[in-house]
Amino acid sequence: MPYWDEEEVLAADGSKTIVYRGSDYRMVDAIASALNFTVRVLPTSSWTEVTRLVEEKISLISPILHGILPERVEKFDFTYLYENAYSSFGMAKPGLEPRWKSIYYPLSTAVWSAMVGHVVFLPFLLWQLIRAGHDRHLNVGVGAVFQDMVGMLLGQNLPRRLSYTSSSRVLVAAWLVFALILGLAYRGNLTASLTLPKYPPRPETLKEIVDSVDM
Repeated sequence: MPYWDEEEVLAADGSKTIVYRGSDYRMVDAIASALNFTVRVLPTSSWTEVTRLVEEKISLISPILHGILPERVEKFDFTYLYENAYSSFGMAKPGLEPRWKSIYYPLSTAVWSAMVGHVVFLPFLLWQLIRAGHDRHLNVGVGAVFQDMVGMLLGQNLPRRLSYTSSSRVLVAAWLVFALILGLAYRGNLTASLTLPKYPPRPETLKEIVDSVDM
């Protein structure tokens, strides 16, 4: 089953009959009803014997799952293809990555690299703008500016030692917009990744299967 099943049934008069079930038998029975002939099942012990009986024309028809190959077409006539069988590969299901890596998942590698570059470069640029603007009352170094900008990125309050130069304020405003957008995107993706765990990508093509085996 579900293709073929045989059951020996005891009749009321004590005789035994074989009842056939399954999709293959129902198909043969439907063909017999349409063409007006009786189905008589020949006893066989293997698929090799089934094909041999058909080849020798001892058996008229066989509902066998048979691939249509050129060598077989020379020996057998194939009817309408009523069921497709596809070849596939069975592989182990990819396991979930460790939960702590969910901190990294929300953003791609390119975004993380860009953010690190901004965090490293912009504090130095802002410090140069402050020095160029002659804000002598602001005695701050690169480390302090770096701390303030990382604090803005993490959602902390603005520092009180803000520069009075227009260029540095424009840079701080741009950084605030960048930090707001990045923070919203990160928190949203982090919530999604924690709610629906992310599985590693699965190979879908033959080339991807070969590459995954090589790794």
